[in-house]
Amino acid sequence: MKILFINPLDKANCTHFVVQPLGLMYISAFLREHSNHDVKILDMKVNFMSEDDALKEVKKFSPDVIGIRALSVESASAHLIAKMVKRDLPNCKVIVGGPYTDGSSNHILKDANVDFVVVGEGEETVCELITEIEKGNEFPDTHGIGYRQNGEPVFTHSRRLIEDLDTIPLPAWDLIDVESYFKVPSWNFHISRHMALFTSRGCPYKCAYCHNIFGKKPRMRSPENVLKEIEILYNQYGVRELKIIDDIFNVRRSRAQQICDLIVERGFKVDICFPNGLRGDIMDRTTLQKLRAAGTFEITYAVETASPRLQRLIKKNINLPKLKQVIEDTVEMGIFTRGFFMMGFPSETREEIHDTASFSLSSKLHWMSMFIVNPFEGTEIADMAKEMNIDIDHDKLDFSGGYRVNPVQLSHMPVQEIKALQFKTLRKFFLNPVRLYSIYKCSHDKKQKILFVFTMILKAILPASKRDKWIRKLFTVIYYLGRGK
Repeated sequence: MKILFINPLDKANCTHFVVQPLGLMYISAFLREHSNHDVKILDMKVNFMSEDDALKEVKKFSPDVIGIRALSVESASAHLIAKMVKRDLPNCKVIVGGPYTDGSSNHILKDANVDFVVVGEGEETVCELITEIEKGNEFPDTHGIGYRQNGEPVFTHSRRLIEDLDTIPLPAWDLIDVESYFKVPSWNFHISRHMALFTSRGCPYKCAYCHNIFGKKPRMRSPENVLKEIEILYNQYGVRELKIIDDIFNVRRSRAQQICDLIVERGFKVDICFPNGLRGDIMDRTTLQKLRAAGTFEITYAVETASPRLQRLIKKNINLPKLKQVIEDTVEMGIFTRGFFMMGFPSETREEIHDTASFSLSSKLHWMSMFIVNPFEGTEIADMAKEMNIDIDHDKLDFSGGYRVNPVQLSHMPVQEIKALQFKTLRKFFLNPVRLYSIYKCSHDKKQKILFVFTMILKAILPASKRDKWIRKLFTVIYYLGRGK
């Protein structure tokens, strides 16, 4: 069978932060190892491809099965692709997977153009599901999937997680144009020879706002297996920047330190960043020193709220005094340090919202993102909203990726006031001359310094809608300049 995996693009919200579609590359590698199917990957993001252009590529390949991996922010594009495919290739089966299906599977299956959803890890599930599709089984009992039967959604037993991650084949790098990713900006504004990689899956913490696609039990690749991948990326593809996108890389401190030591021992001269967030209150100076020695230049810490009460409510339970000290230690070591914050949690008081704003402003963070809480389906936050008798309209939630809007009031502060405070906090944070100098001094290269400072000024002086419009224009220019290299 011919299998095409698609990584969609939401042009309306895209700022051209592009990384490799690692999940699809893993599934493709697993599928090829366990079958003889003809597998391809179409990444709309790296080519800034419209749905119409994507459809042309789909029709050229004429697949039997299409798998669309999507985040919530890409849901509109995913459903449009499914609609167009079913219109022009009605016999093609459409599967939707990725973080979007975690909690939204019922909503997805309301779309008649989607045949199956994959919930959770995809490697084994997709492989088994495609075998059933090939047999002509309309209602397979493959674990970890959903489909419609008599117009109603049906879900099979959940899929057990893959315990030994070393048994999963390394990503199918040959199915993407690796060089094309080196010509466009990624999360940290770099245009570099970068590659994303997972060294672990799963998170032991139970944050009420988070997805659960990889489960709550951390599963670790062995340090040797991780270094095997790094060696291939370094020697075969010339990769010089690693973006480690684990849920929490430092959840097992000794292993994190061992990976750093091996990178140094084997002489890999790489830059390393952590865009997803490390657990700050379990970080220590020894680990930071080893991260720095291995090439780490950027770290993100997820703070979320400065309220101890809310830390308990949302089950983050982070030690705030310890985290603040770790932020200072990270900055002191010359590592560019980001922070994530959220406003508008259920029952959050005005005082708690202002405390979170004050924490961000008094910190030594180089950069911060301030999000507004959205009660996405499948999260405990959504359950809390329902307990408050709040009706949640799925289609009105903020799927922009910036999470700057919430259609429902969950906290004691009206949504418009939260937005005003968010903007005021951003202005104070990003127009602080000391912070501007700190950013310029710590940024990784000259181009990044200019982009950081310019973007900070935009974030500080423009409201969200206008700011995002100009940032998108900026990155469109950078994107096409890069593509022209």
